[in-house]
Amino acid sequence: FLESLPRRMAYQPLERHSTLFNDVHSVLHNVTQDLSRLRVQAQENDIVRRAEIEELRQKIVEESHDHREQLSKFRFELDEFVHGRVSKIVDRMEDIKRAEQKDEASKVDKLQKLQTEIKTLKDSCISVSDRWQRLEKRVRDRKPAVLACAALEAEGRHDKEQWAKEIELKHKVAAGMFRQDGSI
Repeated sequence: FLESLPRRMAYQPLERHSTLFNDVHSVLHNVTQDLSRLRVQAQENDIVRRAEIEELRQKIVEESHDHREQLSKFRFELDEFVHGRVSKIVDRMEDIKRAEQKDEASKVDKLQKLQTEIKTLKDSCISVSDRWQRLEKRVRDRKPAVLACAALEAEGRHDKEQWAKEIELKHKVAAGMFRQDGSI
């Protein structure tokens, strides 16, 4: 069949075949180039994404580390704060207890001093009362000084004891303890 065709035509099918598939080859070539370019772009994007993922992982690790540090710091500060508050409360309680003990000791001291003063006052009252009773008894039993002197002169006894009593009486009169009439 090809032989019967003129030469010119015989060349045409070859050219025709070469031009016939040019569009397909061109499309195929373009598709393979696009695929190649897309493959390279996908690989580049993959590398970029992996780098981003790694960067995000690093950020997550750093944030996790920072979070742990902040949490530890917060715990430490909270412990210090609570310990400080508890310490202040304990100190105040001890101060209150010491103040109460001091007040108790002060009250006990005051009570003991008061008891001592009351005892001293009681002893003094007893002493004054005793002396008063002796004085009353002497006043009741006493004779007026004039009568006593007259009685002594009448008896005529001037022994040492009598002489001492007379001198004592004169001194008392001179000191103002007794009046001349013998009353107090």
